[in-house]
Amino acid sequence: MQRIWEKDFPLRVYEVGSDGLVSLPNLMNFFQDAASQHATHLEAGFSQLAPRNLAWFVTRYHVRVTRYPVYGETVRVKTWPKAKKRLFAIRDFEMYVKDEPIAVGSTVWCLVDLSSRNPLNVNDALPNLPENPQDALASDFPRVSLPQSFDHEETFSPPDSEIDMNGHVNNTSLISLALECLPRSSVKGYAVSGMVVFFKHEMWRGQTVLSQAAIGRNESNLESLHCLTIKGSETEVLRMKLVWEKQAVSP
Repeated sequence: MQRIWEKDFPLRVYEVGSDGLVSLPNLMNFFQDAASQHATHLEAGFSQLAPRNLAWFVTRYHVRVTRYPVYGETVRVKTWPKAKKRLFAIRDFEMYVKDEPIAVGSTVWCLVDLSSRNPLNVNDALPNLPENPQDALASDFPRVSLPQSFDHEETFSPPDSEIDMNGHVNNTSLISLALECLPRSSVKGYAVSGMVVFFKHEMWRGQTVLSQAAIGRNESNLESLHCLTIKGSETEVLRMKLVWEKQAVSP
């Protein structure tokens, strides 16, 4: 049984933007893919949980990015389950290009009964899930406070291609929707170096989301606050804080 999972992701042309750099959501897709494979290896993945009508739902991300890889590079992801609590589990990850660390993160996952949509006790449901108490990023998942008003907002209806195997909009797609309402001109020359995300509610096929963002600037960086809510309701889907720094890597 491998306590730490490693997987390589050669960057393909459709995974980078016009600047030749991989996007933040795609970095999270790499992590999600490696985490899914590791969970299956540990007999706690989709194929083992689906017959029990169970699924993992990610609820929190805390990520720090040193630099974004460019087209032609290969990203290596290392990931492991760090701890089990009563109603959630923590999984960490590290990303490298060759031996250069480029990103670290910590994530919180709930094990959910798909019939009731209620979280289960992880220790009871998966007593053999291992723990590897090694920090990629030691985090208390700081709270994200929303501003009194937002600078930008747009509405989006995700296509069916964004619906995942659990029947809701995938978490990395929600991050993309939160980013999408920021005008590119407001962050030109900057890249996200820090991210804290709270996933608060599911979004379903056919729903429309209101994406709102506020951005502030100081001498060295930018900070943006984001909120996704289901249009026509007060149901908050996502709350996110991003720190943007001058982009140090160009293709």
